[in-house]
Amino acid sequence: MDLTAAEGKATYSEIKNYILKEHGLKVSNLYISQIKESVE
Repeated sequence: MDLTAAEGKATYSEIKNYILKEHGLKVSNLYISQIKESVE
């Protein structure tokens, strides 16, 4: 997956809003950090 520098640096707030809009789910900062850690 190719990302620009800006796309790879989304804030937690932006990630939460995206997931809520696209999937209708509310996620916590902890969940986001765990996913980001597992991907890196």
